[in-house]
Amino acid sequence: MRIGAVRDVYLEETKDVAMAMYSPTSAARVLSRIGQVAGFDRLDEQALRGLAEREGLTVLVTERRLSLPVLHVAQTVTVYRLGS
Repeated sequence: MRIGAVRDVYLEETKDVAMAMYSPTSAARVLSRIGQVAGFDRLDEQALRGLAEREGLTVLVTERRLSLPVLHVAQTVTVYRLGS
């Protein structure tokens, strides 16, 4: 969980994989998340909304330009609203 933003990150691959070594349950969850965001740069808005609905995600932070509601822009990074 990112304390400053009071939000969690869906997948932080390096840290999550390292932590998964200690728990089969955690390892299965990390593997599932890696699979769900495979090819992230090719996921369209509909696929991103579907992922958000299934996983309870509310925002997306990316350098990609998407047709989603914008919450914040800082140079090349945009924060999009995915859910409520």
